[in-house]
Formats: sequence, structure tokens, C-alpha cells
Amino acid sequence: MRAAFKPHQYLVTAAIAAGKAEFSRAYNLSAVSSVLDFLNVMSYDYHGAWDHTTAHNSPVYPDPKRSARDQELTMQYTVDAFLRAGVDPKKLILGMPLYGHIYHLADVTKHGVWAPVNGTGREQRANTRVRQNNLGNEKMEQKS
Repeated sequence: MRAAFKPHQYLVTAAIAAGKAEFSRAYNLSAVSSVLDFLNVMSYDYHGAWDHTTAHNSPVYPDPKRSARDQELTMQYTVDAFLRAGVDPKKLILGMPLYGHIYHLADVTKHGVWAPVNGTGREQRANTRVRQNNLGNEKMEQKS
């Protein structure tokens, strides 16, 4: 593939999962690094409602009060692991999320990071409002 791409000056890249459970079993990072021009690390959604608590979806650094597994669910851990595995640092591109998650708090008096949740919340855009119709169903409307 590289030979076919070279005359066109195309790059050979890949989007690589950032979670240890995925990258450690799916890739030989050193070998992959040797054949790719760039590795795009998708450090999105380390956390979400599936954790049953609020959290930063993709923390940069670990929270020292959290479990060993949570220590691995950070951008710092991922980048360090890729470098330890032999990935050329000049080829490493870290993709970071610029969005957040909405949670439905289990108890509104317990909020903040690591607060218990009952799943995801409902998206509501700034230029819309929720209105109940006479059947009790909700619908989104544009604000006037």
C-alpha cells in the first residue's frame, strides 16, 4: 500500500482506540507505528453514563483517589502506554473531545464529579424549549 501511495504523496494513517482494554488486545503498537505515517489516538469517551457516575468523559490526568482501572482511563496513561510500546512520538496525534455528556442524577443533592447517575440526561439546545402537550408528551420547539 505504501508503494502505491508514495507517487501520490498520500499518507498511511490509522485511528486507534485509546482505552487500554482495546489497544492492548487489538494492536501491536510498535509494529503498527513502523508502517504508519501517523497514529491518530481517539481519546474520546473514557467515561459516560455506563459508569453509573458523572465523570469527565476524557480526563487528561488521573484522579489519585480513583481505582487502578480509572487511572488507566486518561489521556496521560494512553500516551505514556503508546510511547512505552515503542510508538514513535513524532507519529502520535492525540484526538481530544470538545464536548461533554449529559447525565440524569440519581439524587439532585449529590452532584459534581463522581455523583451517582441513573443514565443519560435529555439534550436541550439553547435555542429550544420543552413544552408538554395535552397528552403529556414532550416536544422541542424553537424559542420565539
